[in-house]
Amino acid sequence: MSKWRELLQASEDRGKGLGEVKDILQFNEQVDKVQDWIREKVGKWLASCTY
Repeated sequence: MSKWRELLQASEDRGKGLGEVKDILQFNEQVDKVQDWIREKVGKWLASCTY
């Protein structure tokens, strides 16, 4: 029965790790969206500047 508990624990640990990876990926997606938004705004601002 201890092997079964080890398997359950390993599965739980892997699930936690995958959850953390998912959170990191979602964070990176949000960062990408914000960077795109900033680039768009800066581009518009630069285009509106007169030299």
